[in-house]
Amino acid sequence: LPPIFEFRFIQFAGPNGAYQAIPFHLLFNTKSWEPDRPPLFGGKIFKDKIVLVGPRANFMHDDHLTPFGTGVPYKMFGPDIHANAIATLLSGRVLREIGRINGLLIIGLLGLAFAFLIRLAKSPLGKLVPAFAVGLGYLGLAQVVFSRLDLFIPLVPLLTLVIGSTVSVVTLQAIVEQIEKRRVSGMFQSYVSKNVAQELMRSGQDVDSLMIPRKREVTVLFSDVRDFTTMTEGTEPGRF
Repeated sequence: LPPIFEFRFIQFAGPNGAYQAIPFHLLFNTKSWEPDRPPLFGGKIFKDKIVLVGPRANFMHDDHLTPFGTGVPYKMFGPDIHANAIATLLSGRVLREIGRINGLLIIGLLGLAFAFLIRLAKSPLGKLVPAFAVGLGYLGLAQVVFSRLDLFIPLVPLLTLVIGSTVSVVTLQAIVEQIEKRRVSGMFQSYVSKNVAQELMRSGQDVDSLMIPRKREVTVLFSDVRDFTTMTEGTEPGRF
């Protein structure tokens, strides 16, 4: 048995009915003890077995909440719980928590990895990739540790951290980008036309990139109307 002060968990084989239940009244039926008659088969069903006697009905109120109960809420009958507990002890595969310190260490390391990965993504949608990667990786790790080492690690804290951080970062970045675009658009419209400013904003470049001087081969057309100044000086405004 595990040490009395060491907290352990039952390795459930499944919901109610994972271990065969035999109605109590069959024990007092003579025909039930015939060698070829199920489910007793002349008593062979009990050979080399641990037999538990107890109620399996709701009106007895011997049902308790378990991860593998049936119905809503998920409840399991008392004899089934005892059967799972005995089977867990006999198999030696007693479930254990990974421990608070180890759990915090894992969450901290994965949190740092997630923070590093999310900084590499530039666009808000790109930040969803590391979020899914860390979340699915952590779920896979939890499943392997649970099935191979009989340990379970906390899922909710890290998943809450990943989801909350991703939503916060993506929302904040989207807000900052919108504010920056409006500021830059207003600044450019002071010097160039609205259409030119919008075209510069659609390029997707940041402000620093747009403000860097560059050399370009361009064609510039300077046009003028011959004697336009003289014409305007001697012509009534209404004629234009």
